[in-house]
Amino acid sequence: MLVAEPTDALAAEPLGVPSRPATVGGVASWWFEGEPPGGAGHLVERFAADLPCIGGYLLEEVVHWDDGGSFEVVVTLSARRRPDLDRATFRRRYHDGHAPLARVHHPGVARYVQAFVDRPLLPGSPDLDALTELCFRTEDDLRERFFRDEESPTIVWEDVARFLDRRATRTIVTVGHQGSAGSDGIARVDG
Repeated sequence: MLVAEPTDALAAEPLGVPSRPATVGGVASWWFEGEPPGGAGHLVERFAADLPCIGGYLLEEVVHWDDGGSFEVVVTLSARRRPDLDRATFRRRYHDGHAPLARVHHPGVARYVQAFVDRPLLPGSPDLDALTELCFRTEDDLRERFFRDEESPTIVWEDVARFLDRRATRTIVTVGHQGSAGSDGIARVDG
C-alpha cells in the first residue's frame, strides 16, 4: 500500500497543472498469475471491507522501462481517454506512441509502467482506462529532471492532447518510501 500525500503539489508544478487535494488515501496493488481462489474481485472486496475503497480494477501491466535501483517518489496517474476515442485507439496512442516519447523527454523517471484496465472489480468503480506509475529515485529527480529540456513540455503535452482527457485524469503522489523492482519486475515498497 502506497499512502498518498495530502495534495499532488510535488507533481503539479513539473506536470504544469494546478495543485489539488488528494482524492484518495493511497494505492494498493496485487500481482498474481492466473485467477486467485475466489476470483480477483474477492480479494478487492476483502480489502475494501477493511478500508474505504474508491475502486478496484483488473489491469494488464506493461513495464516500459525499469532502470533498476530504488525509488522514493511514485506518481500514479488515473488516466481517462478523450471522450471521442475508443479504448483500442486510446491504448495504441498511449502505449505505442506516448511511452517511447516519454522515455526521451522524462529523464528523471526511473521506472515507467502503464496498467490498462481490463475490467472493474468493484461496483461503482470510477471509469478509468489506465493507471500509470512514474517512479523517481528522489524528489529532486521529479522536480528538476521531469522534463529533459525547455522544449519537452510542449512536445509531451501536444502528444498527450491526442489521447488523454487531462481534466478527468487524477494524480496521486506518494513520498518517503524506499522501493525497488525485484528481479521478477514487481515493484516493492518498504516502510
